[in-house]
Amino acid sequence: MAYIVGLDEVREIVSSSPSERPGGFIAMNVFTALFFFVFSWFREQACLIVCPYGRLQGVLLDQNSLAVAYDFVRGEPRGKLKKDEIQEKGDCIDCHLCVDVCPTGIDIRNGIQMECVNCTACIDACDDVMVKIKKPKGLIRLDSLSGIQTGKRFSFSLRVGIYTTILVILVSIISILMANRTDVEVNILRTPGMLYQVQPNNKISNLYNFHVINKTFHDMAIELKVKGIKGRD
Repeated sequence: MAYIVGLDEVREIVSSSPSERPGGFIAMNVFTALFFFVFSWFREQACLIVCPYGRLQGVLLDQNSLAVAYDFVRGEPRGKLKKDEIQEKGDCIDCHLCVDVCPTGIDIRNGIQMECVNCTACIDACDDVMVKIKKPKGLIRLDSLSGIQTGKRFSFSLRVGIYTTILVILVSIISILMANRTDVEVNILRTPGMLYQVQPNNKISNLYNFHVINKTFHDMAIELKVKGIKGRD
């Protein structure tokens, strides 16, 4: 809510009586109820249904894209580790910890999925297990599908170059806009539905709306003057 109305406004709403700021009090309760609903019931469905990241990820990825991935070449066939058993299985002991720690409840061993938010919790859990069973880390790691199948390391491709160029251009534009922005933004518009009015003593009046935005964090004195013609406020 502070992102929308500002931190100072939220502080005023919290510290004031509900009768003094009924609109803010209602908005605060709506936000509280909404986020309580998300954390108590909706939970990972916010990532699966609401968040557009997964759908965007599916468009941008290819076989050479780095992502959280399970090394099925090394891990399969998976199976429980038994004492004094001849090891003919893969390194995955099917402990299910990678699924248990996943905030969206997916099994990364089934491949890259839209629901994956790249939190890497499965990597940490799997590495801990690999250490305990004296196997190399990295059964789940940041790698590409092509890298897992061929064993080749990630290389710079045309797609990566295009994405990097677009990202650099966007960051440059934002940086230039931020560096050249003014401390104050002023919009002056004629009041809707109002034309000039003829006043006594051969005077003409106009009605305008002034919208002044202070983009700094400190108070600022604003003075408005008429330039180019003689007039009165």
